[in-house]
Amino acid sequence: MKKESRVMLSQKPCVKWNISFRKSWLLVLPFILMSFLTTTGAWGAQAFTLSPDDVTYIWYLPGEGSLPPTSGHYLLQRTGTTLIADDACNTRPLTPGSLTGKVALIRRGTCAFSEKINNATAAGAVGVVIYNNSDTGLMVMGMAGVAISIPAVFITKADGEMIDTQLQGGPVIMTWTDAVTPVITSVTSKTANGAYGLGSTIDVTLNFNEPVTIAASTLGVTLNTGAILKPEALQSTKSVSTTYTVQANELTNDLTVTTIVGKITNSAGVPTLNPTIPAGQNLGDTHAIAIRKFSWPMFLPAITTAVQ
Repeated sequence: MKKESRVMLSQKPCVKWNISFRKSWLLVLPFILMSFLTTTGAWGAQAFTLSPDDVTYIWYLPGEGSLPPTSGHYLLQRTGTTLIADDACNTRPLTPGSLTGKVALIRRGTCAFSEKINNATAAGAVGVVIYNNSDTGLMVMGMAGVAISIPAVFITKADGEMIDTQLQGGPVIMTWTDAVTPVITSVTSKTANGAYGLGSTIDVTLNFNEPVTIAASTLGVTLNTGAILKPEALQSTKSVSTTYTVQANELTNDLTVTTIVGKITNSAGVPTLNPTIPAGQNLGDTHAIAIRKFSWPMFLPAITTAVQ
C-alpha cells in the first residue's frame, strides 16, 4: 500500500505570514492542479466510443508517457471483474497470449499502474483501459519512471463498470477517436496595463484549444469586480472578446476572472460545461489592470531635463 502524501503548512510568526503563505502555496499547487484533473471532460480529455452504436463518448485521460491513437477499432477484453482488487497485478498473473490484439479493461487497485499495463502487454494487449475503483473522477496515471510500450488510458469508475457489464453480454469493440473536450487555454486582454476608472472600457478575451461555438448570452464570465460579461454568439472561433465597461463602486488592484458559467461546444458537438482556466493563465496572471476611482497609465514616460 502506498503511503498518502500530506503537505504540512509551517506556522510562522504573523510578521512573516506573506512569505510563508507563498512558500506553502508552491507546495500545495501540484495538488490543486491535480484536483482539476479529476473532473470529467476537463483539461482536454480525449474519448473512445463503443459498439454497437459508436455514439456515446467514453472520456479518458492518457497515462504518463502514453500517446493513444486517434483512430482504430479493437476488441475489448476484461482481465477481471469489478470486485477483484488486484486485477492484472503480479499476484494475479495473466495467461500469455490471452489478450493478443485486444485492448484490456482493467480495474484500478493494489499494484502500480505500470505493473498492470506491462502485464497486459506481456499477455499480448495492444492497449489498456484502466477504470477507477472509487468515485473520484479522472486522473493522470503516473508511471514512476517505468516505461510502457502500448497506449494506456484512465476512465471513471462508472464508465468502467458500464463497459464491464456490456462485456458480460458479448463482444464489445472500442474505437479510438480524435474527439477532445474544448477547454479554455488562457484569458488575455488587448487593453494596455494600467489603472482605469468609471466608464473605462477594457477588453477581455477568452482563448480556446480548438474552434468552439458559443450560443447567444449562454456564457457568463464573472470578474472579481462583480461584473458579469456575456460574450456574443460565435461559431467556430478559437477566441472570443468581450468588453468590460467599469461601473460605479467597481474596484480591484488586479482585474481577473473568478468564474465562467455556461457551455462551449466544438465542431464535433462535444460540449464543456462551466469551463475552467488553467493555473497561471488567468487575466490577473498575465496582465496588470487595476480598477480605481480615477484612471492613469501604469507606466509613465521618463522625464528628462533640457539644458538648451
